[in-house]
Amino acid sequence: SEKGDSVSFIEALPTSLKDRNIIAYVITYMGHQVMTVFMLSSLPYWTKYIIGSSDPEVETILSAFFLIFVLVGGIPLWSYVGKKVGNKRAFQYGTIVTTFLFIPLYFATDILTSALFIAIIGIGIGCIWVLMYPCFSDVIDDIVIRTGKREEGIYTGIRTFFGRIPVIIQGVLF
Repeated sequence: SEKGDSVSFIEALPTSLKDRNIIAYVITYMGHQVMTVFMLSSLPYWTKYIIGSSDPEVETILSAFFLIFVLVGGIPLWSYVGKKVGNKRAFQYGTIVTTFLFIPLYFATDILTSALFIAIIGIGIGCIWVLMYPCFSDVIDDIVIRTGKREEGIYTGIRTFFGRIPVIIQGVLF
């Protein structure tokens, strides 16, 4: 497009945030980022104060359980669910399920139960890893169909902007 057709981020933000699909996506994306930032940054504290270990290898073990179960369990499961019920619905199911999968973590007091519950959370997170970008593409496609304008860059910028807010929140709260 020509220079005269371009819209700045600040100009596009209020208009974009009137779209319920982009709002739902941004809130879900930001929630995922909050969870990821807090989970990763809390791991050393979890290891020291909940499990009672000063061994840095414990963090590695817990992280490995998470990653293995995302890759082996979460991604195949949520890919299948996404094909069966559609990206949007599977993404909704997965984010709700993942939220509830954090509850058992409150009862973990040792490395074994922590690893088990973190692995189960990994299965839920697989949903977000698999379906986050296809859902974003669906949101963008819907906007393009309704408005006739292709402004993917603006929406990617909005997603990135809100995806960075959790880092600020974590810094302030910690």
